[in-house]
Amino acid sequence: DFTKLREISASYTLPQRVSSRLGLRSSAITLAGRNLATWSPYRGNDPEIQTAQQAAQGNTNFGAIDFLSQAPFRQFVARLDLGF
Repeated sequence: DFTKLREISASYTLPQRVSSRLGLRSSAITLAGRNLATWSPYRGNDPEIQTAQQAAQGNTNFGAIDFLSQAPFRQFVARLDLGF
């Protein structure tokens, strides 16, 4: 069993007076993060990738194994929306 925080985002629409000072009709800022945390007693890279032992026993998950695998990397994204 495991729990993952896969994605979270927040957007803020700038006030109209700020946008108009910049010569814009509207503007907004969005910040997002992906693959931020995993809570699990599993000690490998990713609890969604099975171990070589499980694969050898026939408990296959499309042939994926944990040996030399990499968990999804953490990403941070910033977006600026401008309306003209």
